[in-house]
Amino acid sequence: MKSYRYSVLAVVCLSASLVPFTGSSVNLALPQISEELKMNAVALGWIVTAFLLASAIFQIPFARVGDMFGRKKILTTGVILFSLASVACALSPTGNLLIAARFVQGIASAMLFGVNMAIVTSVFPANERGKALGINTAVIYFAIASGPFFGGMLTHYWGWRSIFMVTACLGLLALIGIFTVLKDEWINAKGERYDWWGTLIYAFGLSAVIYGCSRLPSALGFSLIAAGIVAFAVFVHYEKKQSAPVFNMNMFLSNRIFRMSSFAALINYAATFAIGFMLSLY
Repeated sequence: MKSYRYSVLAVVCLSASLVPFTGSSVNLALPQISEELKMNAVALGWIVTAFLLASAIFQIPFARVGDMFGRKKILTTGVILFSLASVACALSPTGNLLIAARFVQGIASAMLFGVNMAIVTSVFPANERGKALGINTAVIYFAIASGPFFGGMLTHYWGWRSIFMVTACLGLLALIGIFTVLKDEWINAKGERYDWWGTLIYAFGLSAVIYGCSRLPSALGFSLIAAGIVAFAVFVHYEKKQSAPVFNMNMFLSNRIFRMSSFAALINYAATFAIGFMLSLY
């Protein structure tokens, strides 16, 4: 049983590492992408933003879908879609098609991260859970840290498209691991109602804020940000009344440690994520 748990952990770690490895590798390849596809800084920003936007919009909904229909199904679909989207990125002849393929990659990454921690906590007992989550987190951050090095090597010798092809190959390895190792579906909300309205309000609010930020300092940008903030307020009010919400607001309202830890993580990523993008251009 113990060997099975750690085999599952290895597969989940490999699947989850696809996303951070690709993200940090692509940042380094942006100048070469710009030169080949004739993209300016704003368009290059959307290569990153389209991925993050899709990932942020779909991660919470897919986590809920995994609870209802099976986390293994979502993980498997996510790896397949991420690998196919990586091939599409590698073969993209124009910047717009590359941005579209990155958006699809973001949807797939939402599937992977939406169920990744949940599978680990489902497999490991409480007394081993902290260790397992620590290993998973360490692998993810190793992938982030190694991305610039290996991405730089790949870009220098074989071009930026090779990053996506290597990612697709890693996805194939993860898929083989899923089919040979994972035996369960881990369903804990079977038969419950899905919160479609909550999902739509959340998606609108997040899209409005992120797209609004990209249009600053225009009046449209400020209007979209204001609309997004209003949508989030409506989302919080609506979710508190639902018996089966897409996002359980009580985690924030009743758990101060979780609430403040999440806020600290938001500050950390907001302050540091843009640095990798800007440094790659200069």
